[in-house]
Amino acid sequence: MALDEQSQQLLEQIKALNLPPANTVTPSEARENYASRPRLPGPELPFVKDMNIILDDVSVPCRLYKPELNKTLPIIVWFHGGGWVIGSVDGSDGTARHLSLGSGFAVLSVDYRLAPETKYPEPFNDCYGVTKWVYENADQLDIDQKRISVGGDSAGGNLAAAVCLKTHDEAVFKLESQLLIYPCLDSNFTRTSYIANDSGYVLTAPVMKWFWEQYTNSPADLNDPYVCPMKYPDFSDLPKTMIIVADHDPLHDEGVEYHNRLLEANVRSSLIEFTGVMHGFFSQVGVLDKSQKAMNDSCNFLIGLV
Repeated sequence: MALDEQSQQLLEQIKALNLPPANTVTPSEARENYASRPRLPGPELPFVKDMNIILDDVSVPCRLYKPELNKTLPIIVWFHGGGWVIGSVDGSDGTARHLSLGSGFAVLSVDYRLAPETKYPEPFNDCYGVTKWVYENADQLDIDQKRISVGGDSAGGNLAAAVCLKTHDEAVFKLESQLLIYPCLDSNFTRTSYIANDSGYVLTAPVMKWFWEQYTNSPADLNDPYVCPMKYPDFSDLPKTMIIVADHDPLHDEGVEYHNRLLEANVRSSLIEFTGVMHGFFSQVGVLDKSQKAMNDSCNFLIGLV
């Protein structure tokens, strides 16, 4: 089906900004252009704190959100999207606020280092390191150590899935769940959704290919399952998962395939496909009705209702 009326209006508004595609400008210009897009603020919360988490010799800026005070809370460590090149904690502030308020979870949003200035594995190491730090410092944060989840949208979904895999491999602690919003999980550009949604939307196939080139050091990196989680050999014993996909999105098919791979490995996985919307719709709460529905579904998943 075509984009629904709300999504079509949003797309026309974005096009009216006349921002050049990310792959036609420098990474710094792409970041400035992305940050210039208007966003609605999220809800007020009783606790929002910027903090720096020290991992060896790296300081990773993060923002902690809590919907309640003086209570031990579950937490989701959140990784923003943007092709590993653009995006920020500020850019995903509204999403984090809605997620925290709707689920009752604390949210730790991670400002991992960006490519191409910092290529794989450093951004991934930031994300895994922060997640492990949360586990090791749960008491200090007043967080339930047994209820740590990870999540993210697009490239953030890639990082969340990869963190989930490494957590499984390292076996130091267990994650409760992973929430993957139209995640980037593979570098295969021949899938039907890549061909059908090659151009015309917020995320295009050429831009996605450019993002991969910025994040990786060489094509050999694409064989690493922490880069392309679809290439992980055995999905058994991974935590419960929710994957949300959009029909007008090059990444649609890999999200569906990942869900099916998880089911084949007897992992509890839920897939919700939204029609009439494009990549990026999840962050448009207050603009798109289906964004609110996707946020509600995500919060219900974290709470355990899905």
